[in-house]
Amino acid sequence: MFVYTVPDIPILLTTFSLLYLLNVAEAIFNYLLEAGLLGSLAVGIVYGPEVSSIVPENVLQTLLILGYIGLILLVFEAGLSTNIALLYDNSTSSILVGGSAGASLSSTSLGTTLSLLKPELRQTRPGIVLLSAALFDDVVGLIIAAIMQTLSSNALGSVSWQNIVRPLLVSVAFAGSTCLLVWALQLLMKRMPDHWKRDIYRAETQLFLQAVFLAGFVAGAKYAGTKNVQPSARSASIDSAGESRVSLASGAPSAGIYTPHLTFDTFVQPILRYVLSLIFFASIGSALPIRTLGSVDGSSRVLDPF
Repeated sequence: MFVYTVPDIPILLTTFSLLYLLNVAEAIFNYLLEAGLLGSLAVGIVYGPEVSSIVPENVLQTLLILGYIGLILLVFEAGLSTNIALLYDNSTSSILVGGSAGASLSSTSLGTTLSLLKPELRQTRPGIVLLSAALFDDVVGLIIAAIMQTLSSNALGSVSWQNIVRPLLVSVAFAGSTCLLVWALQLLMKRMPDHWKRDIYRAETQLFLQAVFLAGFVAGAKYAGTKNVQPSARSASIDSAGESRVSLASGAPSAGIYTPHLTFDTFVQPILRYVLSLIFFASIGSALPIRTLGSVDGSSRVLDPF
């Protein structure tokens, strides 16, 4: 049975200092290198088990969960701010870049890209190519991860075709179902009375709808066998697709009307910007095997020519 107890002072102060220093380090690295995530990684490394180990494992597990929520919200924000027309016009370049770079980029390349790419840059051609390439790259990464997992668990070293085809089919299915859902919602919005539309574009309703769409797509992606951060962007595109077609007054809090993007920026973005996204990169930093980098099985030689 869970019993509420007051946290110990060392744990309380350590966690508080971690959250504070994440923002300090992010500001410093943003000023010096325009790469604030490096500050979060550095703080995570220092606080993690490989350096100081001053954060208990149960706290690290909690930070990992909160950080992954931050990653999902980062991807969701990217979907809200994506220019669909610009994405379509540059889809060929994005596929070529994402496909060729997929084997060399890590599974967190999407989160890293979103963190480094400012919202205004996402509306430019280079920005949209980088963003969509990171999405396509994750599809390639899924296939590579499936192959590596099969090879590591299979003594014969054989790879079944299902491991390669399934991530592709699931990704295509999610993309197609999203397009159908957007089309259906657009038809529904056109036939909806204006007073219903005003209720839908209230802040409370928008937050609820975004939470439902996001949770549904993430859960569906997980159980379908693909990566649950990819459909986060697609679920966001459902809201953003109808945002430009709202036949109401200008979307502004003073008018009581909140578009999906405005709702996210007003209520979610502050906690994502200053807490959850920083915790995500800090959790990655705390998990980096700093002491064993450059060695394999106790050997200091990573590559053995003999």
